[in-house]
Amino acid sequence: MSEGRKQAARKSFEDAIKKEEAQRRGSGIITVLSDLDWYLSLELDEERPLDEKKITTNQRLFQIIKGVEFGTLVHASVLFGLSASVGLVLFSMHVTNPLVINIAWFYVLGMSLALKIGVAYWLIDRYYIFPRGITYTYLANFLGGYSVGLFIPEFFMFLFTIFMIFVFYIMKSAHYTNIVTRFIERYFPHFTDPKFIPIDLISLILCFAPYFMLRRRRKKSSYETKFLPLDYIPKEDE
Repeated sequence: MSEGRKQAARKSFEDAIKKEEAQRRGSGIITVLSDLDWYLSLELDEERPLDEKKITTNQRLFQIIKGVEFGTLVHASVLFGLSASVGLVLFSMHVTNPLVINIAWFYVLGMSLALKIGVAYWLIDRYYIFPRGITYTYLANFLGGYSVGLFIPEFFMFLFTIFMIFVFYIMKSAHYTNIVTRFIERYFPHFTDPKFIPIDLISLILCFAPYFMLRRRRKKSSYETKFLPLDYIPKEDE
């Protein structure tokens, strides 16, 4: 193929990409899933991974930032919003059984774990096909950012828990109590009891599970292939 035809083919391909990007709709996680579906369809059509070097630095940053945004938003909603809601519901129903209250707290913990493991497993199971390529790179960038996003609210929750445990230790030493401290101690025991700290530490570490799950899947994969440039155009006789 002559140099002129190569340039024309490359420009045509780039125009097709821009047109496809312009047609995509949605925001947030919808944009991410739309991108992943599109990249996946390209690689499935070619039956091989496409050259990830064609992904620009700005695109990589976009993928990472989207992961951070999504992880922070959904995890903060669970850790702060759902946790507070569960405590208020238990209070409004006059639940005083410590077992029921602890089960409710473990429900919040389970929802947090579902975000760390369940969401990552679904994304990897749906979009992982090759150990390299544009789909894998996008997925790795997003899950890396998603892990950081999960970590941010978890870290602040951990610091708040340590602070509350210290405050309640001081108040108990001074034999001080009032209606607010009794409410917190009864309905939010994980903020006042040091025995929950190991669980908090494990939850903190598990924030990075999504990215390492993808790396482990890649390590287990034995697929070997040649990598096709994104701007590859087959000859007419192929």
